Amino acid sequence: MARKEEILDALIDIFKNQGVGADFTISQLAAKVNIGKSTIYEYFKTKDDILKEAIYQVVRKSFDMIYKRGNIENLSFEEAFKSEMMFLFILHDENKFLINFLSPEFRKVIPSSIQSEFGGSVQKVLTYYEKRFTEIFTKGVIEGIIPEENSVINSLLISSLIAGTIMRYANTRVSVTEGLDLDEYINAIFKATIKISN
Repeated sequence: MARKEEILDALIDIFKNQGVGADFTISQLAAKVNIGKSTIYEYFKTKDDILKEAIYQVVRKSFDMIYKRGNIENLSFEEAFKSEMMFLFILHDENKFLINFLSPEFRKVIPSSIQSEFGGSVQKVLTYYEKRFTEIFTKGVIEGIIPEENSVINSLLISSLIAGTIMRYANTRVSVTEGLDLDEYINAIFKATIKISN
């Protein structure tokens, strides 16, 4: 593995253990890779550059997985909904801090030089998911499970339920979700969504 990738992987590991943000030190990072601080600056001009590349590495890999999701044409509303929720929970489990990148609080802890570049990527994935869930709920309307005249209030409640569930899961300590049967949990979310829709 090239030294630059080792440095980025070490910072990503720090993110996993301490949370995402700019509060790591170059000394801490150098010690983790077992190199001198000056060696880090052979690969990166500034601390912000290291942070930016590490964030983009995580985001790029995760967002690529999101965009490579298969189409949902041949799935029923229930199958598509549950499949998408399962994917999001598993994606979070594999990248414990990824969902935090989508939160407004995250933008407060990263340098302003990164915020504008990063904001575009986040907005793109949020737009993708808005479209994706619209397609899923359109299936529900076609199948007669969700009323076509679904009100704006119901739409807001449903999207809040989905987004809130994902954020809650992402920000819950492991001990709370240990032993959680994801299939059962997603089934309960699906039922709650149907209830709100009708």
